[in-house]
Amino acid sequence: MFLSLILTNGIFTQLTWGTRLVLEGELLRTKYRATGISVVRASGWIIYIFSAIFTYSFSIAFFQIYDILFWIIGLLGSALWYTYGFDTNNLQIIKLDEINL
Repeated sequence: MFLSLILTNGIFTQLTWGTRLVLEGELLRTKYRATGISVVRASGWIIYIFSAIFTYSFSIAFFQIYDILFWIIGLLGSALWYTYGFDTNNLQIIKLDEINL
């Protein structure tokens, strides 16, 4: 059971990393792309460090609730992007700079 959970987590982790890697270049304007990518990556590390300090004394049940809250935040972000975001499929990167965000 534990091995299957670890394998499933690894698959989703790699899919998330790959998606972020592709979309960072598409969704950030050329003029601010390097800064935007740095902010996205640094925020992930800051949240990770904060979470490690904040949850060190949590029981397994509280940690699962904390983890589920992050899943809900991710689901809400996906729903917002699905509703209000724009499709970047088959668009040149130079055309993406013309889209008003």
